Amino acid sequence: MTAHTPENTPIDIIFLIEQLERLISSGRNMPLTSNVIIDQARALDLLDQLRVAVPEEVRQAKRINEETERIVERAQEEAERILARAQEQAAFLIEERELTRAA
Repeated sequence: MTAHTPENTPIDIIFLIEQLERLISSGRNMPLTSNVIIDQARALDLLDQLRVAVPEEVRQAKRINEETERIVERAQEEAERILARAQEQAAFLIEERELTRAA
């Protein structure tokens, strides 16, 4: 799932997270700490892109979920119709058999 930038280029959330991870892991270590110095502008840019990408992916997931629910509902309705027809046919065959036996 991807979001789209104004240029209509898809943005992959996993790609953005990997970019952020690379930015952090390539940061300059601060002596005697676990802190690193990173490019603030680049980090904020990646976070902005994630803000755009996440809601779009959520919308796409919601659309896919809704479509799946519609497909399942249609399948259930069709199964009910098939079952009803089968029951009608079975009842007809039983009745026909009883008429034949009576004759």
